[in-house]
Amino acid sequence: VTGSVLTLNMLILIWQGRWTEAESLGQRAESVAHRVESLYLLCTSMALRNYAEWRRSRMVGARRKIQHATRILEDRGRELFLSLYHGYLAEIAQHESDGPALRRAVGQALQRARQRDYLGLAMAFRALAREALRHDRTGVRARRALRRADWAAQRRQSVHEQILNLLTRAEVEAELHFPAAAANACREALRLAGMIGSAWHSEEAQAVALRWSLDLD
Repeated sequence: VTGSVLTLNMLILIWQGRWTEAESLGQRAESVAHRVESLYLLCTSMALRNYAEWRRSRMVGARRKIQHATRILEDRGRELFLSLYHGYLAEIAQHESDGPALRRAVGQALQRARQRDYLGLAMAFRALAREALRHDRTGVRARRALRRADWAAQRRQSVHEQILNLLTRAEVEAELHFPAAAANACREALRLAGMIGSAWHSEEAQAVALRWSLDLD
């Protein structure tokens, strides 16, 4: 029970962008896992902690560690949160410019979605949108991936995923030289962040606006 509570709290901290706290909680969860000899809890806490650490520091080797933990869980038929880990792997692979690994992770997230596990699907499609923009400057493929990310967020009724989709859309539109569309996406992200009281999401929206010199007035 303690391990499950710690895992859920780690997820909440990650959704709130509180990376350092999530890492610390992950270390506690791993200690509990060793004490009770739970391989499932160990792999889950390691995957979440390594993602949090990667978000904070872009730690080298995070993808390999998350992949290892995910593979162990898959081999043992422990499927809870697997889609989320594939979303993490897609995001990191895109950041590291590893297109084949990104496409594999998106495919695995889609397979999990067929089992009604949608946790990482929006994240995977956001990564695919960013990658598509590198190869298709018309924006057709990137926008198509974002529409799929929107579907995944709506399927889960997840406001925080909607916000992250909007921020990715803002960056895509800004890079395609559509500043008005980018600013509109940022404004909507800020509105939703205010609605759920998320300071981190608001800060992320402001950072996107600043990075692309978007006029939000």
